[in-house]
Amino acid sequence: MAKNISNGIEKTIEAINRRQVDELNASWRSLRNKLDSMLMSTNVLKTNDAMRSCRALDTMSTEEREITILDSWGPSYLKKARPILLQIEILEKKITQNKI
Repeated sequence: MAKNISNGIEKTIEAINRRQVDELNASWRSLRNKLDSMLMSTNVLKTNDAMRSCRALDTMSTEEREITILDSWGPSYLKKARPILLQIEILEKKITQNKI
């Protein structure tokens, strides 16, 4: 009986962790969409180039994202993007912690 209770508790914890990861992933997607919308609203890059650059940001570290935004869009867009980048970085750390 104690083993059944233990298994039930473990399954409950796993379900909670999965739900937390799902919520963090949804928040991450929302922030990335905000960042993409902000960067796509520029006339600095052609639409296709902007889309490619936005997609490339997904696989980068925060520092690499900042460098790419600075190089591609300029300092004013980097300034606008920094609060979103910070939030994305925090979410990515939480997602990584919850997956372990």
